[in-house]
Amino acid sequence: MFNHSYKSDLAERHVQFNKRLPFFYYFFAVMFVILFGGLFWHQVIEQPAYLKSEKQQAHRRIIQPGSRGNILDRNGKLLVGNRARFSAIVYLDRLRQEFKKDYYQKVNALRKVKKQLFIDMPVSHAIDILGMPDDITKTEMAEGNVRSTLKFSNYLTLKANNNIVTQIRSDNDKIIWQSRIDVIKKHMATMKKIIGRDVKLERKNVIRHFDQKLLLPLPLVTDLSPEEYAALIEQVPVDSPVQIFTDSSRYYPYGPAAAHSIGYVISDYNEAEEGSPGQDLKTFKMKGKKGKTGLENSFDDLLNGKTGLEIWLVDPMGFQYKMLTKQAPSQGSELVTSLDIDLQLTAEKAMHNKIGAVVAMDVNSGEVLVLASAPNYNLNSLTPYIPQTVYDKIEGKGAWLNRATQGLYPPGSTFKLVTAIAGLKNDIIQTDTHHDCHGQLWGMACWNYRGHGPISLIDSLSQSCNVYYYQLGIDTGVDNISYEAKKFGMGAPTGIELPYETNRMLVPGPEWKNKRGLGKWKRGDTANLSIGQGYLLVTPLQMACFAASLARNETITQPTLIHDPYNRPRNHGGEKIGVTLEQYHALIQGMKNATKTGTAKRLAIPGIEIAAKTGTSQVRAKGQKLTLAWTIAFAPVDNPQIAIAVMVEGTDPNEHLGGGKHAAPIAKAVMSKYFERYPVMTKPKL
Repeated sequence: MFNHSYKSDLAERHVQFNKRLPFFYYFFAVMFVILFGGLFWHQVIEQPAYLKSEKQQAHRRIIQPGSRGNILDRNGKLLVGNRARFSAIVYLDRLRQEFKKDYYQKVNALRKVKKQLFIDMPVSHAIDILGMPDDITKTEMAEGNVRSTLKFSNYLTLKANNNIVTQIRSDNDKIIWQSRIDVIKKHMATMKKIIGRDVKLERKNVIRHFDQKLLLPLPLVTDLSPEEYAALIEQVPVDSPVQIFTDSSRYYPYGPAAAHSIGYVISDYNEAEEGSPGQDLKTFKMKGKKGKTGLENSFDDLLNGKTGLEIWLVDPMGFQYKMLTKQAPSQGSELVTSLDIDLQLTAEKAMHNKIGAVVAMDVNSGEVLVLASAPNYNLNSLTPYIPQTVYDKIEGKGAWLNRATQGLYPPGSTFKLVTAIAGLKNDIIQTDTHHDCHGQLWGMACWNYRGHGPISLIDSLSQSCNVYYYQLGIDTGVDNISYEAKKFGMGAPTGIELPYETNRMLVPGPEWKNKRGLGKWKRGDTANLSIGQGYLLVTPLQMACFAASLARNETITQPTLIHDPYNRPRNHGGEKIGVTLEQYHALIQGMKNATKTGTAKRLAIPGIEIAAKTGTSQVRAKGQKLTLAWTIAFAPVDNPQIAIAVMVEGTDPNEHLGGGKHAAPIAKAVMSKYFERYPVMTKPKL
């Protein structure tokens, strides 16, 4: 019979509720909510962040520099351009299969060798199999034990204890790198047969390229000659991993001409354009050019081309897989300078191995027509890089210095014009004032030791009488002379568009001398200043600006190396000199007479009326007393077009240079060429 009590117990147990179950229901419900919430957060909310991270890991950017813009002279002649520079390169991703093949060959060969080796074998037997090791390291241990490490050229390293092998190990990293290098060397050997050039590959350069520039081409042979380029183009298969890479290098048609003004470039990395894509990606940069000196430096942003870029999808090894974005680079802008290359060549030829500077400029616009510094250097020898031998040669002859803008010199008698202006403006002299020159004054000599006798202002300028200006300087006073010199801009840089113009030019005075601890300002200091000697220091560019200012009867000329095609007269920011018209004409007459009967006769040009002032000054260099020859001038007098300053440095303490003999002929050569090219303009009628 059926047991009813048993049935009742079972029903009772079935309907009894377990109070712990709801806890588990809620717990698992919460866990599922957290799980799905986490999935939603990671897959939906954080999706952009993951996509960005994936992009950064899988995308690479390559920056390609644009070629630099051309530099022209005022007449459109090319001063600086670009020449094609060819290199044999290899893209490493195209060698991957060769790397693998060579690697497996080395590994298989190594396995065969390792099968012949075993632990506890004598080291001598291992050497019989492997050959002599490349390196052996022995360590003396306790109780006479000797532990050795033997490294073999086939990437094996054996460790031994008392000449019994205890460990056999192979270096897989070395096999990988050696395979890469051997494959690259194989292609280099092929190139050597084609071009006949002995090329070398350094292991450290290959490793560095793999680590830092994997997506960029690896240079094998740079700066191919035209013959080498033609041979490679003809004999290297189209599908070869070795390709010809075309780059650009600066080219200077006139070699050393205007080297200090034009300047040179160095290799450098150009930055991507602002706002270009992929700025958050790992970036590889190809080297471009950066202006180091001269106009190349001052107008680097203008001349630099717009950079291009490529964005690549890369595989897990970091090699190119697929190009996603490409923006081609573009050439930089053109720069038209104020220089006239024909005048520049004339000036440099006239210098003829002399040391010094020549600056010529348009009187009205301040445009610099000539800016020559000698000695100079051939700009083509500095590109694409500066060999150490070239650098040392330039350094040895002092050619890095731009003497026109960085050289500091006492201007000698050319400064007498400033002293005369200071005397006239302060009513110390009039146009008819005479002084009696007996060849010396207060123990200070005139260049004409016999003396000039009674001499006027006009004749003191044309004959460059020192005694006249000793007396005039003492009577006028140092403060008045210094004030006028500074008004002409002699105490500060001109602001020309060239880097590294010196700011150490000096118009001295009592306060300056006292601060320098040089003692009290004396009468002799004023006398020296009045003839452009003593502590006074200027640059040839400043004296050219002074000549141009004097030609316009103004105090300031702002020089520029940029050509205005309309050649408009500029407001230079100065003022009238401040002398009367009669006094101004007297100054100019003295300069005119200098080219007719005075110290600047070698500057005279038939049919052209020229105002000039010569000068000679003394300097001490390397313990020797040397002389400097100066000439400043402008022409034509009735309607000035060109102003010039020439400075020639003496090199022999036994040689006495004179401005009229050594500097004036150079100025004449430049002015003659100028008026040959640019006809004399008549003064417009008012």
